[in-house]
Amino acid sequence: MSLIEVDPSELGVVAGRIEAALAVGDEVRSSHSGLRGSAAAAGRGDAEGSIGSFLDTWSYGLSCINGDARNLAHLLRVTGTAYAQAEQAIKSAATP
Repeated sequence: MSLIEVDPSELGVVAGRIEAALAVGDEVRSSHSGLRGSAAAAGRGDAEGSIGSFLDTWSYGLSCINGDARNLAHLLRVTGTAYAQAEQAIKSAATP
């Protein structure tokens, strides 16, 4: 049998780091139109099509990853709060 120990505050720290990474992902996704426009300005239809296809696929994949990461960050925060509340309830119950 293994013992699992969790520092609730560290769960919040990890969630914050994930959220910071998500901000970068959002920035990349928001530049999608600008990058597509730059490809169009290059004047080569084949390059524009290839770049557009890559950007569409990349944007879709990034949105999937971001969705999962947002859920993970949320669950880490909820878990940290639940651990902290449980620990406080145990302390309160043990104190006469």
